[in-house]
Amino acid sequence: DLELVSNGKLEARRKAVVPFRVQEQIASVLVKEGQRVKEGQLLGELDAFTYRKRLEEAEHRYQQALIDVEDRLLGYGYRMRDSLIIPEEYMKMARLRSGFNAAQIALEEAQRNLNMTAMKAPISGVVTNLEARVHNPSSAFKQFCELLDVGVMHLVFNLLETELAGVQVGQKVLLTPFA
Repeated sequence: DLELVSNGKLEARRKAVVPFRVQEQIASVLVKEGQRVKEGQLLGELDAFTYRKRLEEAEHRYQQALIDVEDRLLGYGYRMRDSLIIPEEYMKMARLRSGFNAAQIALEEAQRNLNMTAMKAPISGVVTNLEARVHNPSSAFKQFCELLDVGVMHLVFNLLETELAGVQVGQKVLLTPFA
């Protein structure tokens, strides 16, 4: 038998940082430090007013671009409902000249940004390093929080090169905490 004594630390195998993907005033923090959460659970929200307005503007520009595409296609002798028989180069030109492609991209971005005002748990775990505080701008914090999945842990410790031959993957280890 070989006995190796080493100090180390126990870490969660899965860890997730919950960042602020958009910047705005923090409207709510729905979790507490040490609370267990499920994947997809709402952790907090930013004030979404600005992002809702941007989405409405993007939807308006998209609808306008859709009408412009139809007008351009009519100029070529086609209707939008005839999209299967419209030559590809005409459709491409109509979409570009009408600003349809740019409007579609702006709409997708606005929808994504609005969705990012709600911070949801990417994994199930325990809330740690909760930084967010209500009524503060999200830019004042590095992150919303971190989540640790403590269901599966792994042990991190140092070994000397001469001790490597005595260990292997999957080997049992006796763990004794200091406390």
